[in-house]
Amino acid sequence: MLEEILAVVLQKRMVDMNRDHYDSFVGLTGPGGGLSSKIELFHAFGLCNDSLYKAMHDIRGIRNKFAHRIEPLTFDEPEIAALVDRLAPTHFDAPSRRQKFIGLLTLVLSLVYATGVDDIRVKFIGETHAALYIDLLKRDGTLTMVGAPEQPLPITVFGLLMKRRQLAGSSIGGTRETQEMLDFCAEHNITCDVEVIRAQQINEAYERLLKSDVKYRFVIDIASLQ
Repeated sequence: MLEEILAVVLQKRMVDMNRDHYDSFVGLTGPGGGLSSKIELFHAFGLCNDSLYKAMHDIRGIRNKFAHRIEPLTFDEPEIAALVDRLAPTHFDAPSRRQKFIGLLTLVLSLVYATGVDDIRVKFIGETHAALYIDLLKRDGTLTMVGAPEQPLPITVFGLLMKRRQLAGSSIGGTRETQEMLDFCAEHNITCDVEVIRAQQINEAYERLLKSDVKYRFVIDIASLQ
């Protein structure tokens, strides 16, 4: 699935090709053939940071372990378990390594797919399969829904009961809540790549948005209003 999504996103960044030309490019012997080559191209085009780049290669390594063995393998085999544990952040908890891998793969697929959303709408799996994320919560953990999904969520109550988990909702917070979130991010070194613009550049930024000439989220420097 990762390879197919990478192919879709990469194709949207390429010049127009006829079908034969495109097939030869992404074929097994072409420069874009194979998952490893697609990951390298995705990174070379500046479509992901180093963390996502490494995560995709770790996923490729796990896939290869299963694909290149005739004997049955599980996620608890030492060679597989080591790769899953390296892929997962230290705070990422799940009942099993298999569920941990599924949760992490879902997040990676969402991030990769989101880079090609100039004319398609991303429907994250949490909108329709919130139970997958609930199963990843620690005891007393909380899954917070920011915004409202289009359809009612199918929730398994026992997924909440067994570890005293909680499902909460939140709309956009005010100034105080936003500052608390920024303080939390600063304390835990949670960062993202942004492009800072002056307030006077808003119209220019909007025109670039319409042309899909955007690499990072725009952030307005409020000091430029003075």
